[in-house]
Amino acid sequence: MELRIQELTNLIKNKKHKIVDDFLNILPEKKLIQQLITTYLEFKKAEKQRIPSRKLKKEFQKIEYELEDKLGEGFMENIQLILKDCEELVVWETELEERLNAKTLLIEEREKTLQIISGNDKENIVKELHNELKSKKEELKVVRKLINDAITTPSSQAKISEINASSNNCNNEIG
Repeated sequence: MELRIQELTNLIKNKKHKIVDDFLNILPEKKLIQQLITTYLEFKKAEKQRIPSRKLKKEFQKIEYELEDKLGEGFMENIQLILKDCEELVVWETELEERLNAKTLLIEEREKTLQIISGNDKENIVKELHNELKSKKEELKVVRKLINDAITTPSSQAKISEINASSNNCNNEIG
């Protein structure tokens, strides 16, 4: 189980970096694309958790249609690839969450069993298990925060400006 949790954590980090890199390569309508990706992630997560998601789906579709009107069908094909990565990301995050919850239950069961053990041994084992769980939960928080931070940080915005400037220079040289 530990190995799969670590593997999922790495897969999630790598996929989020790929999504951000793909996002930075798309120049027009950055804010609307960012809104589309964020809404899509929320929609897919709600859908995966079997909680009401109809409102998110409508919001996502509205943004998607707006982008298609502005950028065309060909451009939206590229966006679909990014959204597919987002969907894969949600699957991994959900699996990681399930595994962490299973680990929490296992720790709680061990804790009950350890009530039989006396004194310091019990306390040390319980502390160790709680620290391990806390560490894994922190990893999950960091991974989830990665994409949001990466998309909205000033350095990302600076990269986008750099790309725009470079694109404009190329257009000026060609034109």
